[in-house]
Amino acid sequence: MHEDRRRQPRMMVCLPTVVFDRPGGQVSATVTDLSVLGCRVCAPWSGGLPPGGFAGFEAVFYTPGVPWPIVLPCSTIWTQESARALDIGAAFDGGDQESLLALQRYLASRAVAERAVL
Repeated sequence: MHEDRRRQPRMMVCLPTVVFDRPGGQVSATVTDLSVLGCRVCAPWSGGLPPGGFAGFEAVFYTPGVPWPIVLPCSTIWTQESARALDIGAAFDGGDQESLLALQRYLASRAVAERAVL
């Protein structure tokens, strides 16, 4: 497995997303963990990585309480293939201010909700 070098803790989530690896090229996937700095994406995949792999891509997903999609460019840090899926560990590479603020608010609200349950 990969050494955990994260600077921010990640929250376990299950958010449907679309990964755009090039104009017109999209894959339906799921964000499985998330932080303000990056995410892990699981995409149904078989037959090897696409030509050039997923060096960079754009993730588009919705979070509860945010009426518009969060759109964030990502840089791939690692990939792990299995027989039917591809996991991608990614760092966010900028993004528009609204998406970044919406992500921060969502993660803060999740943290508060999780502390309330404990």
